[in-house]
This record gives sequence, structure tokens and C-alpha cells, in this order.
Amino acid sequence: MPDLKVFRFVFVCLLIGGAIGTAMAFDAAARLRAAEAPPAAETDPDKPSSLHVETGQFVVPLLEEGRTEAFLLAEVALEMTDAGTAARHRADTSILRDIMLRHFFEAAEEGRVLPSKADPATLRDSLKHALNRELGTAAVAQVLFDRLLLQENVRR
Repeated sequence: MPDLKVFRFVFVCLLIGGAIGTAMAFDAAARLRAAEAPPAAETDPDKPSSLHVETGQFVVPLLEEGRTEAFLLAEVALEMTDAGTAARHRADTSILRDIMLRHFFEAAEEGRVLPSKADPATLRDSLKHALNRELGTAAVAQVLFDRLLLQENVRR
């Protein structure tokens, strides 16, 4: 019976070696194809243009009589007026996020984003105005909502 154990051991080693060799061959072939491929075009459809700044998501609780009645979820991108301003704000979005978060909380306190009163166009325009006022220039050309949701937190 020891011959059967040796045979199994040799067979398993050959299988493992074959699998490793095959993987190495596929990896080498993929590297050759990548080296021979022409360079990709500069315009990537998933990459934002040089004027856009992604600012991320914001979640704002909407309070009524001390209770959280709903949440505002906004995902915002900004179109800036020039590439230099966009690059500067893309490197550090904290100033933009601070201005927008303050504006969303003010709108929530004033009741402008309640489910019965919410108007995305008005919110977009007022956010653009607040950003340009705080930045001191007309840096923001357009506010783009990638996502704007009102999640009610009340059981009816």
C-alpha cells in the first residue's frame, strides 16, 4: 500500500504544479497583450471632466417638534467655471462640503425641504447662490444632484 500513497502524492504535486504553470502562462500572456495594446484614449466616460468636483453624500435629519420626521440624502457634484478652480477644490472639498452642509441644515430648519414643500430646482439654485456668496466669486457654474432623496421616518 505505500506505493499508492506515493502515487497519490506525486499525482497531487503534478496537479498543483500544472495549475501554477497554467496561471503563470496566462499572466504572462495578459502582460504581453497589455504591452502591445495601444494606449487608452484620454477621455474616460467614467472620469468626470476637468470642470466637475464630486463632493460626496450629505445626510440631514429633518426635525419636527424635536423628533426626526425624515432624512434628506443628497449626493452633489459641482460644475465650476474654470479648470484651475475645479482642481483646487477637488484637492480639498472640505470648504465646499462645509458650505453645503450648513445650507442644507438652514433649509431643513426653515422647512424648505419637507416632503410637502421640497423643490429640487429651488434647492439647487439657492445652493449655487450660497456657494458663490461664500467663495466670494462666481466659481460655481452649476449644481448637479446625482441623488436627492427624502426618506420619511414616520409610521403611518
